[in-house]
Amino acid sequence: MGVIVSFVRGAALAVVAVTGVAGAGVAPAAAAAAAIPEGMQPAPAAAIRPGFLEAVSCPGATTCTAVGEHPQETSLAERWGGTKWALQRTPSGGPLDAVSCPSATACTALGGSLGALAWNGTTWASQRVPIPTANGSGLTGVSCTSATACTAVGYYYTSDEMEQLVWVGRWNGTKWTSQAAPSPPTSAEFRQERFQAVSCTSPTACVAVGFYTNAPNSTVPLVEAWNGTTWAIQPAGTSFSAPFNALYGVSCRSATACIAVGTSYNAGTYAPLAERWNGTTWTIQRTPSPNGGDLLQVSCTSARACTAVGFAASSDGTQQALADRWDGTAWALQHVANPSDGSTPVLTGVSCSAATACTAVGVRNGPPGSQRLTLAERWNGTSWTIQPT
Repeated sequence: MGVIVSFVRGAALAVVAVTGVAGAGVAPAAAAAAAIPEGMQPAPAAAIRPGFLEAVSCPGATTCTAVGEHPQETSLAERWGGTKWALQRTPSGGPLDAVSCPSATACTALGGSLGALAWNGTTWASQRVPIPTANGSGLTGVSCTSATACTAVGYYYTSDEMEQLVWVGRWNGTKWTSQAAPSPPTSAEFRQERFQAVSCTSPTACVAVGFYTNAPNSTVPLVEAWNGTTWAIQPAGTSFSAPFNALYGVSCRSATACIAVGTSYNAGTYAPLAERWNGTTWTIQRTPSPNGGDLLQVSCTSARACTAVGFAASSDGTQQALADRWDGTAWALQHVANPSDGSTPVLTGVSCSAATACTAVGVRNGPPGSQRLTLAERWNGTSWTIQPT
């Protein structure tokens, strides 16, 4: 699975930690020399852009925003207007790992050295996020219920760089402030915990997911819920046969209906993981994947309609995109479109505005040494089709 983790940044950083595989840089494509405002990041004007898209948010069937990174590890944002994807100019900085758009004119993106970026319908502007950064940190998820109510999650390292702790921040329309989140109990020598994603159904109802080391050589899912006043840990299971188990994505339709997805890893084998919240307990669900794999993100339009995406292994051992569909009773495997150029598609983000309207984004991985290319696919209720990005 080393090929995949070399470019799935935000969602699969945990897999990188397990396998020890790090991403290799690629030579940047020639950038346009047109007049670009200072501090703004241009991008190649190719039909399929080099780089990859990490996350996407669609407030409507004809409006989506996707974010990620250029080959030179700078921020990338693209906008779907109903007929085509168009590049957006962003302040220069590191890659973007998460985005949430409560409307067509309001988006918040997180990641890299930029902290937060806000879209007002015309331009992207930087926002200061008070996550501790002195010893390393990451902003991995964001969910906005309006332009003035967002929750962001991530992690940071302690001053001795021995422990990794979760972080939560809240946007009130004026500034970001940190929120206290409890640490789960552990018998491990050093505390290692992180949030990977968050989903809010109102300013007073959010669920954040991730993972933590609960014992030496044992990593289990982490789930915490916000009730408008405090964050509290929710039991998400600690009895796993695999030594590494993590949740990377979550989608809630109400305070009593959430789906979280991720992976279990054991002896070189990955298996998709899905859990369902019914307002009282989290239960593990069976997810189809012929040859194992990871689920990296999920989007639900109702308690009975969810789409999860990620990657799996094909019968010959190569990696391929993975999409599963929840109908309220069971998960079913979906056929994902494959690029005609022979490159390997991997889906890292998904957003559904209706049960018959989903957009998934990710990357096309070519032969060793080739540039990675952005990828977007569209679900119309019947099939997935690739969109030029």
